[in-house]
Amino acid sequence: MLSRNRKKSDYMSEKMMSKKLADLLEKAQLLETELDYKQLAVVYREIATQFHKEKNTEKNNEFLQKAKDAAAKIPQETPQLTISKEQELEQIAALPDIAEKLERLEKFLAKYKNFSLGYFALAKVYEELKYYDKSKDNYEFFLKTHDTNDKTNLSTAYNNYANLLASDYFKQYDSAKKNYEKAIKLNPEKANFYNNYALLLASDYFKEYDLAKKYFENAIEINPRYKTVYNNYALLLANDYFKKYELAKISFEKEIHINSEFSTAFYNYALLLANDYFKNYELSKINYEKAIEINPKFSKAFFNLANLLANDYFKDYETAKKYYEKAIELNPEDSDFLNNYAILVANEYFREYDLAKICYEKAIELNPNNSYAYNNYAGLLANEYFNNFELAQQYFIKAISIAPEESKLYNNIGILYHKEIKDYEKAKQYYEEGLKIDQNSEYLHSNYAELLANVLNDKESA
Repeated sequence: MLSRNRKKSDYMSEKMMSKKLADLLEKAQLLETELDYKQLAVVYREIATQFHKEKNTEKNNEFLQKAKDAAAKIPQETPQLTISKEQELEQIAALPDIAEKLERLEKFLAKYKNFSLGYFALAKVYEELKYYDKSKDNYEFFLKTHDTNDKTNLSTAYNNYANLLASDYFKQYDSAKKNYEKAIKLNPEKANFYNNYALLLASDYFKEYDLAKKYFENAIEINPRYKTVYNNYALLLANDYFKKYELAKISFEKEIHINSEFSTAFYNYALLLANDYFKNYELSKINYEKAIEINPKFSKAFFNLANLLANDYFKDYETAKKYYEKAIELNPEDSDFLNNYAILVANEYFREYDLAKICYEKAIELNPNNSYAYNNYAGLLANEYFNNFELAQQYFIKAISIAPEESKLYNNIGILYHKEIKDYEKAKQYYEEGLKIDQNSEYLHSNYAELLANVLNDKESA
């Protein structure tokens, strides 16, 4: 039997609640004393709906269960309480366990095969479970069959569907673009639609940077406190197309102000501060550390903080080594982490050449197209410790085959032929190839001039 003496305060878990919810709780208390299970079940359902609107999942589930319990106590001659399809779907959506949610949705759709909102809900669950093909199928079914007057759900579905198409799984960028445009046309007041569309436009596939800028600004105008948009806008402003570093800095600071637990914003801000425009290494360090404080498993933050500490400003090699090791511990499959760690341990401070060799080999194993690893490994093999010029040649050539547009690679193999192997013709050939790519390279000009003047006795050409 339900308690007759439950205090009103037993239900009041929030400091503030709507008057409607307070009235419903008071009504429930009265009905409990009267044992009116039929009315009590209805009121409990209404209370659950109010808690759902307030995003209080725990209380929502509690009163849904109370509604069921009350309905079960209705005398047999009284018809059982029923809930609408929409309410049942809401109840399923509120379930915390994704596997149970999927099971319940599949049963729900077995009963209500033509209830299109169920397929929308199923698409979202499949996406969360990374069943992307099934998710795509259900989004498409919903978009084809749902009531065209329901612009709210349709626009959200078009946006979600576009997100899915633009993912690394599908990479259907043109289709994603069309669906973002449909979402915005149906509901032009949703800031997240503009933000997502702008991200796509700014991608390497479209590179429509001016249009992306416009859509980021639309998102900000609609909702000036929309989280993540300032971070995304700042990244766009700081790219090589705009190079608006001061404006990017302001935008990162706005993001951090409204979204102080967003580790990615602190990380990106740190990258900006350490660039050649600002060179604010101290503040960059603080922001990397803040990103790590928020997210202690942020491997890239450890990696880039290590890069920063290993530079000529800090020269804090011991701490840099510790942070590289932490980054590798968190993500042992990242080739770049191992490459940079190898550079550090092979420097004049550590001279741990055998460890560097192991790390370069592992970096290449993880990513056979990492031209930097091949180049750096070749440089290590050519040093006085290994003195393996033959293998160094092979790795330099491999690096060039991967990244033939990198002038530095031609400079490095040119040095090997010039100063170690003493094959001056090959050295000349590689220096000249590098200069075709970058006529402004000081390193190439200097080394080429030295070769011509001192070795080939062609000072006039130098």
